[in-house]
Amino acid sequence: MCDVGRLREDMYVDSHAMTIDGRADTGSGAAFDVVNPATGEVFAQAPRCDRRQLDEACAAAERAYRRRRADSACRRRAPSGMGDVLERAAAAHWLAW
Repeated sequence: MCDVGRLREDMYVDSHAMTIDGRADTGSGAAFDVVNPATGEVFAQAPRCDRRQLDEACAAAERAYRRRRADSACRRRAPSGMGDVLERAAAAHWLAW
């Protein structure tokens, strides 16, 4: 096991920005390590959010939920749409190999 916060030189670590209401928000730029509990190794970094960002994310989620709940046709299309997205992503991944 490695120490939390310390990375092996050969290890790839992915980092992400938050997406709040459809836009990237890097906030303060502070991040925390995401640790695989089975190995203890750091495999990603996640952005740390502040109270403002948390409030914005919750408000955006509430608005999206209300819009989606009111649109039954959207709810019926969603599973099919996700399947299409996954198929395109899989095809692009295999074509890149």
